[in-house]
Amino acid sequence: MSLKNKIKFGFIFLLIQLFLICDAQSQTAKDIGSIPDSIKRNANAIIRNYSEEIIFEGKENIKIKILKEVTVLNEFGKAEGELLFFLSPGSSLKVNKAELYDENGRRKRKVFTDNISSFYIPNDSKSISEGNDVYYVELNEATYPYTTIIEYEINLQGTLNIPRWKPVNTINVSAETCMLTVVSETNSDYRNKTINCNISAIEELKRKKLFRSWTITGIPAVNNKELLMLTPEIRLAFNEFQIQGLNGSMNTWKDFGNWYYNLNEDVYELPSELKRIVRDIASKYSNKIDKIKSLYTYLQKDYRYVSIQLGIGGYKSQTADFTYSKGYGDCKALSSLMVAMLSEAGIKAYPCLVASGKNPPLIFDEFAENRFNHVIVMVEGDDSPIWIECTSTSLMAGDLGDFTSNRLALLVEKDKSRLVKTPLNFETFPSPSNK
Repeated sequence: MSLKNKIKFGFIFLLIQLFLICDAQSQTAKDIGSIPDSIKRNANAIIRNYSEEIIFEGKENIKIKILKEVTVLNEFGKAEGELLFFLSPGSSLKVNKAELYDENGRRKRKVFTDNISSFYIPNDSKSISEGNDVYYVELNEATYPYTTIIEYEINLQGTLNIPRWKPVNTINVSAETCMLTVVSETNSDYRNKTINCNISAIEELKRKKLFRSWTITGIPAVNNKELLMLTPEIRLAFNEFQIQGLNGSMNTWKDFGNWYYNLNEDVYELPSELKRIVRDIASKYSNKIDKIKSLYTYLQKDYRYVSIQLGIGGYKSQTADFTYSKGYGDCKALSSLMVAMLSEAGIKAYPCLVASGKNPPLIFDEFAENRFNHVIVMVEGDDSPIWIECTSTSLMAGDLGDFTSNRLALLVEKDKSRLVKTPLNFETFPSPSNK
């Protein structure tokens, strides 16, 4: 064999060895034998590696890069190894990698990302908004365990709503290693808050950008949603944000409340015909409580709830005139109408932003951010506040139910917006008297 051929053969042999080494390392990284028993306990799926990079591109856009490697132990954990993402209007998603490996680390399936697309789900009959684009990547096997790796990018418009980083957000799921990295300009005014974890960020300046990274290891699985609220989490919020070209401040709760107040300042004017109806209803009662109950009854009977996710990120309410003429509105519009009607009757009331649901995200006095998805009304009572759920057709005035009770809400008042606590249990009022 000539010297030239020997060199050529040696070079090819070296490449083969490097490939085998890299492949062996890749297989070891996906091997389930090294998972500690403490991470396996109570787990249907284990997040082996979760890496999320949030890139702030000024105040107009957010890019999020996610790499998620999950070992699925049984059929109850297979959803954790797949991708199901509801995309808000104006945002986009791109899947870069989707692969499945058997328990020994051998790749069994690869989804060609060029063929991954979204499907459209129209909203239900209670909504007049556009539907959602939904991305779904199905990766599963009949034989357990197996490991999936999915890598994708999300582009979001505006910086009012920054997704919270909570790597374990499902019961019976544990995690080995999770990392969050935030990339921003050095003078960026975002804030962060760590929840249920005592970790500090590692900072590094690269390419004139500031990189902040947090790493968490060994998150055990929990088997109920109450304990799930205690898993590690990191929140991010801008002091000065932008959404759909509008600027706002969220440095304090007062600032954020002022932004919402100014955004909706022009929606409370009642048409003359509705003013007459309100005066006729209120004039029948001398008692303030009876006036509140009767106007609430009118709202429940004559207006229906329809989700209207239009306007500035769902925060700009339809006008009282619009709601009156159409006979329907979303939580913002019905609450605005109720506040306006009460005002016409000489009763002071305020819209309140609240996170609804049975297990809402916690709200903190010292960390102003947007975690709200619903609007209710607080009425000034003679002795105590009276709360009203304007989307309900069955609740009594003063009764919120479990949907929004016992949590902090943002009461919106000009230059006085503040956090208030909704009641744990509220004594409902009797039906309006016929006096």
